Amino acid sequence: MSQRDKVIRKDYQMDLKLKEKNDDEAVVKKTQQPVRTGRSIAELASLSTLSEEELEEANEEAEDAPEYADEYEEEDDTEAYESEENEEPESEEEPEEKQEPPMEHYGRKFSFEGKPTAEDIFRFMFYHTYCSVVGVIAILLILASLVMAVWSFSDGNYLQGCIFAGVFLFIAINSPLSIKKRAKKQSESMSTGEGVITYTFSDAGFDMKRMQEYAPYKYENIMKVVKGKTAYYVYLGKMRAFLATKADLGANEETFLQLIRENVKNFKG
Repeated sequence: MSQRDKVIRKDYQMDLKLKEKNDDEAVVKKTQQPVRTGRSIAELASLSTLSEEELEEANEEAEDAPEYADEYEEEDDTEAYESEENEEPESEEEPEEKQEPPMEHYGRKFSFEGKPTAEDIFRFMFYHTYCSVVGVIAILLILASLVMAVWSFSDGNYLQGCIFAGVFLFIAINSPLSIKKRAKKQSESMSTGEGVITYTFSDAGFDMKRMQEYAPYKYENIMKVVKGKTAYYVYLGKMRAFLATKADLGANEETFLQLIRENVKNFKG
C-alpha cells in the first residue's frame, strides 16, 4: 500500500469515529431528563410585579441556586389509549319522578274547579300583604308620612311637606296598583286552559290535580283557613295558600265549611 493510500485510510477512520461520537452525543441529549434552574413557574410569573433592583437580586439568587431536575415517569400512551377505548360511557339516567298514589276518598265528597277572578286574587294578596310584618310597617310609614306632610304644610315648610306627601302617595297608591296588576295576570293563567286546578274534598282529605300533576293532602297539612269576603284562603304554609272561592264552591260551600271546622284547628271565619 502506498503512503498516499495510508493517509486516505487514516482520514476515513477518523471521520467514522467523529461521526459515531456525534451520534452518541445526540442520543444522550435526546434521552437526558429535562433540567431547569431553581426558579419555579410561580416565581417567574411574579417577576413582572418586581422593581428593577428586586429583579436583579432575584436573578442573582436564581443563578446561585443549585440546578435540579424534575423526576418523571414515562407513561405508556398506547396502554392508556386502549384503556380509554375499553371504558364504556356512563349512562346518564334521569331519576324518575314518583307519582303520588291517588287518595281514596270516602264519606262526604265533592269536587270543583278553581277559577278565581282577578278581584278574588287581589283581595287575597291585599290581605296577605298588609296582615304581615312588612304590611304593618308599610301602614305605619303611610300614617307617619301623612302626619308629617300635614304638619310640614301647616308649619310653612312646603318643601318638606312635598317630600312627605310624595312618600305617602308612593306607598299608598303604588303598592295596591302593583298587587292589582299581579292579580290580573295570575287570574288569567289560573282560570283558563292548562292552568285550571281541580280540587276534591272528602272526609279522607283533599287533593289537587292539574293536567298530569297530582298532589294529595291530609287536613293536618293545613296550617290555617281564613274566610274572606269572596273566598276562603287555605294556607298550607306561611307563604303557600290557595283560594276556594264561594262562586267555585257553589252548593258545596256548606259541606266545605263542615269539613274545615271538623278537621282544621285554626279556622278564622
